[in-house]
Amino acid sequence: LELVETMQGDSDGSLLATVDHTVTSPGRRLLREWLTRPRRDRATLDRRLDSVAALASAALGRQRLQETLATAADLERLASRVASGSAGAGELLSIRETLALLPDIAAELTDGELAESPLPAVLDDIDREAAADLRETLAEAIADDPPQTVTQGGLFKRGYHDDLDELIDQHEAAKEWIDGLADRLKRKHGLGHVSVGRNKTDGYYVQVGQSEADAVPDSFSHVKTLKNSKRFVTDELAEREREILRLEEQRGDLEYELFEALREEVATKSALLQDVGRAIARIDAYCSLATHAAANGWCRPRLAEPGELDIDAGRHPVVEQTTEFVPNDLRLDRERGFLLVTGPNMSGKSTYMRQAALITLLAQIGSFVPADAATVGVVDGIYTRVGALDELAQGRSTFMVEMQELSNILHSATDESL
Repeated sequence: LELVETMQGDSDGSLLATVDHTVTSPGRRLLREWLTRPRRDRATLDRRLDSVAALASAALGRQRLQETLATAADLERLASRVASGSAGAGELLSIRETLALLPDIAAELTDGELAESPLPAVLDDIDREAAADLRETLAEAIADDPPQTVTQGGLFKRGYHDDLDELIDQHEAAKEWIDGLADRLKRKHGLGHVSVGRNKTDGYYVQVGQSEADAVPDSFSHVKTLKNSKRFVTDELAEREREILRLEEQRGDLEYELFEALREEVATKSALLQDVGRAIARIDAYCSLATHAAANGWCRPRLAEPGELDIDAGRHPVVEQTTEFVPNDLRLDRERGFLLVTGPNMSGKSTYMRQAALITLLAQIGSFVPADAATVGVVDGIYTRVGALDELAQGRSTFMVEMQELSNILHSATDESL
């Protein structure tokens, strides 16, 4: 049935690629799971259909939800990274920003035309107060533009930790002294071209133009000669450099210690992050199905007992995207449970068979279906065989392959199967 990939192994042309309008990775994974694991639970299917119906008719609300969800991170994956101790500051920032979306999502689901649908209940499993507390903790802690590695320094905001603030103040005071050194040397020694720099080889240095290099005081120690200038170091500058290096090391060690403690605190909330991630995925999957239904004129199927399949003006969900499809009807029930479909090669017989199977499957994931009206009996399995190749190396002709596959269907299917 080419649910998630075609018989050539491509995703394009599959049912998943056709109905996938998700904006998040978790939503895409969940939609794939639904398609490969259809349900028989009528309560679950009715809840999904009610949700898709509400979103299909609330175009503006659905669009606002999708715009909000598009900025959400993959919380289920991030929760795993935090729990394993591999998450960096950027991942914690993504968690913070995604948790901050919850109030907007909740407002969209509860304050407008979606309020009477089952959609607000999607958030019921989330401890919203705990989510707000965690977001606030991360907002107070992590800098808005943290470094890539957790040992660089600059991970935390001012005010998060008193000892860290004190180290930062001392570091900035030492850097300010360095920043003003060139101007002080110019005034004190009457030099015109002086700058202060730092590199991995020389550390901090004073650079003086070649024409004035002979005028520097004896207290300046020469370290390098360049084409147009010379570099010097002073005892005071060397002392300041040692102080800065000491402060940077202390700051890095303290920030790493604080970050590990924060990451461990977030790890204790992994279940909460999983709950939020699952809710976002469900809303995204509902929006995807509603978007496709609204854009393609799909209808809400009526679910019935096994043995009934009644489709008015049905279409193949994938084929209708690439060609002008002529709709057709299908009637099956307990008395008329078998159809013999005949016609020449390439006349649409296989498409008609697949269409019946896919409409049934779509109904059993809680999706609208490509038809003007459809009554779909909830089945325990869908069995189909279309086309065959011989397997001569195994001693099986085309006819033998077909008969063995048909035999498997007859032995496996029940009276509640399609």
